[in-house]
Amino acid sequence: MLPQLYLIVSLSLVSVFCFSHQQLQAQSLNHLDDLTPLNRIRRSTLPPGCQQSLETDFHGFKQILYVDVKNLPRNQQEIDGLCSVSRSMYSKLRNYNRKCLKSLARQLFSIMLRGMRKQMKSICTDPVDQKKAIKIYGCTSETSMRAWNECFHSANRQFMFAAVNSTDRQLFPDLCCMYPRIEKCVVTQMKPKTSCKSDSNLDIAGFYRATVEISIKDTLDLACANFATEEQCNKVNPQGVKALTEAGESNYKVPEPFYLYPLLKVLGRLADSR
Repeated sequence: MLPQLYLIVSLSLVSVFCFSHQQLQAQSLNHLDDLTPLNRIRRSTLPPGCQQSLETDFHGFKQILYVDVKNLPRNQQEIDGLCSVSRSMYSKLRNYNRKCLKSLARQLFSIMLRGMRKQMKSICTDPVDQKKAIKIYGCTSETSMRAWNECFHSANRQFMFAAVNSTDRQLFPDLCCMYPRIEKCVVTQMKPKTSCKSDSNLDIAGFYRATVEISIKDTLDLACANFATEEQCNKVNPQGVKALTEAGESNYKVPEPFYLYPLLKVLGRLADSR
């Protein structure tokens, strides 16, 4: 599974908000520290087994995003191992969606799962894509991977901030404006090892960006037309950009499971609006 899954899911959220005619219930969430513990997220309405699933099943999500991992896959065996973990996580997410979510929340999760399955099909079954990925991963510098971690921990904090603090009107623009910020962070930081710089056909940053765009371009074009670039976000959503920047640069540690915690916060807001 390629690490752009984070972006696929984020923009999947946007597509649901774009077409939903439901109004989110107004909330007063003014501080990043004012968080609902994971064991309280819609606890009273979760079907049996769902609470335990939240607490135990998704703590390996970082691995398929390549966040805080020591090494990228270096050969076919390691690609196969990562694909095995990804398939297992996909199965758990699909089961959770079927058993625990309803209506709009289930629709959102289904969009995410389709994007995840598409990426799995590419990197886990296509020999050409696998060979290219192994070469790219082998040439990605350690400095770039440290930057990758910083980019996505920052994005996780931004997502948490939006999930907790953005008003109903502001939530959609803030989620849209997360993408160009993440993209810029990744594209400017992902660089090849010195030993690979002589390969003129090797475009590390372009590889990560292109694989992201394959999955979410339609959503970007349709749902985020007014927030597609950093320049547009600065013009149309300056206060949101300022708030996201401050959240991303903070030292706040978002609760585990990585990325899924803020996602569940958003799902909770969607569920409350039904």
